[in-house]
Amino acid sequence: MKKTLLIVVFIQFIVYAGFGMVIPVMPEIVTELSGIAGHIGGMLAIYSVASFITSPSWGALADRKGRRLVLIIGLIGYAVGFFIFAIFIDSLMMMYLSRFVSGIFAGALYAAAMSTLSDISDDTTRNRNLGLAGMAIGLGFIFGPATGGLLSLVSLAAPFYLAGTLMLLLVPIVLITVKDAYWVPVVEVDKSRLLPKLELPDAGLLKLLLFMSFTASFLLTGLESVFQVFGIDQIAMTPAEMGLLFFIGGTALAIVQGGFLRKIKTGKEYIWITVGQVMSGLAFVLMVVHFNLILAGVYLILFIVGNAMIRTLSLSLITRASGNRSGYASGLQFSADSLGRIFGPLVFAFTYDVLSGTIFLIAGGISFILIIVILFNRSRLAQIEAA
Repeated sequence: MKKTLLIVVFIQFIVYAGFGMVIPVMPEIVTELSGIAGHIGGMLAIYSVASFITSPSWGALADRKGRRLVLIIGLIGYAVGFFIFAIFIDSLMMMYLSRFVSGIFAGALYAAAMSTLSDISDDTTRNRNLGLAGMAIGLGFIFGPATGGLLSLVSLAAPFYLAGTLMLLLVPIVLITVKDAYWVPVVEVDKSRLLPKLELPDAGLLKLLLFMSFTASFLLTGLESVFQVFGIDQIAMTPAEMGLLFFIGGTALAIVQGGFLRKIKTGKEYIWITVGQVMSGLAFVLMVVHFNLILAGVYLILFIVGNAMIRTLSLSLITRASGNRSGYASGLQFSADSLGRIFGPLVFAFTYDVLSGTIFLIAGGISFILIIVILFNRSRLAQIEAA
């Protein structure tokens, strides 16, 4: 069980490090080829659209056929996406195809990895294991972009080749080390349904938890899309300063995920989800009240840590309540997350052009409204038990 945990956590680190490697070089490649920066947003959006559409199906497949199979398919498909981009680096159309392929198989990796963690977890270890996975993701986003930036000195295609190669190298490791010993197969009764019906103790809880995952992703990606522009408008923030702030924020995220979140006791998740909403809301409001470089770092840490609490603990509640359908539940959560990544940058970017920093006050208001919703449902959230 411990070996499986370490392997899945390592996979999460490599996958997100591979994703992070391409971040520093993609804007330069796309703008040099087309001269239109909007294509960068288009490629990010098509990735999220593909993930949104396919993630629940991958999760359902992992419930029926096993986690290892879907992990292997995901790794191979994700690698293919990177290789397409590297080989056809002079073709804008093939770049879009590459991002669509990567988005399709990202859902497979996420659903299979998180459901594997759910399989090997009980009520005393679930938050700990998901916290470790979150820490690995955070570390991947720290080391990935740094590695990609260095590799770009060799060639702009080098980060994509390395990322794809890393995915393929993980395939034999998964074949040898990951077992489906704790997976309980799901036998679908209603063959007429494209996707299975997921039963929770209270049907409204699934909608609430998925909505919290959506809003957390919506606010995170929305902030990422306009934070640097806001920094430039307020204090002439440089790209180097922006990179340093996100490095500090990512380090804080990894520490919290690997340390604090893993110690949260079962039944107390909703309390810390509420705390996360308070932290996120305060960060948004304070950005408008007073802003300088040091405070920007404080606000960013406050928001990133609060956002991580919401996302990780919502997933913990969803998988704990879903029993042997944790693959499908994880897929639904990733789909909601992807939907937030589609609309967050679009809404924030267009609204910022009209309202400037006022968008942060609106975002803070959304967080505080969700606090009220959580408090009204606290008894239901506290009583979620493993199915």
